[in-house]
Amino acid sequence: MKTKETLKTNTDVQNDQQVVTELNPTMKLADIETGTQVQTLEKQDVVQRVDDDIDEKQMMVESSQTSSEQTDPKMKKNRKSRQKNSDSSNPDLQSEPVILSDVDLTTEKESQHSTSLNELEVKLDEISQNVEQTGELIAESTDTTRELIESTEQIATEIQPEPTPNYSPLLVVHHDRGGKIAEEYRALRTNLLSKYPDDRFCFMVTSAQAAEGKTVTCLNLGLAMAERLDRRTIVVDYNLRNGKMAQLLGVKTGLGVADVLLGQATLDEVIQSTIYPNLFFIQAGKIAPNQAGELLSRSITKDIVQQLKQNYEYVLIDTPAANTYSDAGITGLAANDALLVVQMNKTPREQIERAILSLQAANVNIAGILLTHRQPRWFN
Repeated sequence: MKTKETLKTNTDVQNDQQVVTELNPTMKLADIETGTQVQTLEKQDVVQRVDDDIDEKQMMVESSQTSSEQTDPKMKKNRKSRQKNSDSSNPDLQSEPVILSDVDLTTEKESQHSTSLNELEVKLDEISQNVEQTGELIAESTDTTRELIESTEQIATEIQPEPTPNYSPLLVVHHDRGGKIAEEYRALRTNLLSKYPDDRFCFMVTSAQAAEGKTVTCLNLGLAMAERLDRRTIVVDYNLRNGKMAQLLGVKTGLGVADVLLGQATLDEVIQSTIYPNLFFIQAGKIAPNQAGELLSRSITKDIVQQLKQNYEYVLIDTPAANTYSDAGITGLAANDALLVVQMNKTPREQIERAILSLQAANVNIAGILLTHRQPRWFN
């Protein structure tokens, strides 16, 4: 006999069936009658309630995230980025939402700020180092520029040309470098160089009689030779009786050849420079006229000329007229070669012949005869 507690009326079964149908419309009445479905319903009810609680909490978290993202859009961007990375690395979790608490978001934000600050400090250190290096380079460049300017100023001062000397207008190679007469002296230079393949020579420049232009010719030829900047030229006033070279060059009378012959000065002490860096000269010096012959006859004359040949490529020696004094013969013997200056339409023929014989008697080679007041010509 069934008790009241265990028996169910038809009405109760129908009610239970209605409740089950509401929960699960596919459920069968036979399952309820066995009692098995009752236990299943109880379990499903608990699971459903747990799911409802999880959904409610998830909605609260999402609501909180939405509020935070509205305040800081960067957080929303970071959340999406993390969610994307997580989904791509684990396909099984692609359907699972990433749930972060407010504490996790705040901690992450602080960590990002800390990282950004560290990176900024590193960049600032790099910039500071670059600024220091740049400052050092600028300082070095400034010092170098200052030294260069000072050096340039010093060089400019050193190479500043001297004031133009008071050269005589007769020195046409200096005053009228492009003129016709200057070109005639350059033609003479070419003729002389063609006779001396070793590019060295020493000439005594003399004339048959006085005032024929031998000193002017000697200086102009020296100026033309000085145009060869890689060669050194020296002109020497060996006219101890009436030297005019210092006057034509516009310099004061001082020590010269006479002082060397007397032993009162050395050869280096009497050599003077000009405004041309490779042109030098020696003036005659001062002695009594009656001393000239005796001084020139000394053997030191040959030594002086020999030393000049060694130190200079081109040596030009001006002497008195060959027919007036024997000085030309003595000096010419030391120089070996001579140039005879003849003034056109003035010097008598017999005077020219006499001068030639006088020089040949002293074993002086006459290298050429130069006609003044006309284009200089070369004679073999």
